[in-house]
Parts: sequence; C-alpha cells; structure tokens
Amino acid sequence: MEKITYDFQPAILQNRGDGAWYYRWGIEQVQVEEETKYKCHEVLVWETITADEITRAVVDYLWGNGLEQKLLNDYYGALEGVLSEDKKQPYLDFLAQRKVVKEEIDNVCAQNGIPKKR
Repeated sequence: MEKITYDFQPAILQNRGDGAWYYRWGIEQVQVEEETKYKCHEVLVWETITADEITRAVVDYLWGNGLEQKLLNDYYGALEGVLSEDKKQPYLDFLAQRKVVKEEIDNVCAQNGIPKKR
C-alpha cells in the first residue's frame, strides 16, 4: 500500500468540514531532495464518525473487503474437520493484527472525544 506524502505534518484525525473525516496512521517524517516531508496511510470516513467506522475503513484498506469473511469460513471449516487444521492460524493471526489496529484507533478516538459506536 502506497503511503500519502504531505509537505506538512498531517493530523491523525481531521474533519474535512463536509461530513467526512480523515484518519491517518503510521505518520513518519522523511527527507525528499533535502526537503522534509511526511508520509502516512489514510482513510476517509463519510459516516457519522465512530471508532467502529474508522476501524472498518482501516481493516478494508489493509486487508481488502471480504478477507475477514474468507478467513473466518476457513477457520470454521477447520473446526468442523472439512478443512485441514492449518486453516485456523491465518484467522487467528488476522485477529491479533486487527486487535492492535483497533486499540490504536480506540485510543485516538478517546483522546478526541469520538464515541466507539453510534
């Protein structure tokens, strides 16, 4: 995933003023041709902003729409003995990574007075 480049340090959370919000993470300062720039990942959330809406947008950005469901189907298939046991681990790995992302988002939202849910 390509990071966005800014000439200034962008805010982690930014209200666009039109009902949409930017959520940015992984902000890092870089030198490009002797100029200071900032690179980060970002998603745009149009709905009423909550930690859950931001999490959903970030999960879709990082893993694509539908991957969680595929991993979950494989996990249940392995539980039922239809698929091999090694099909469980990718879902468990996904859950661990998603937990880290969610905790970061929850912390940013708590600091900015944004609710977890609608």
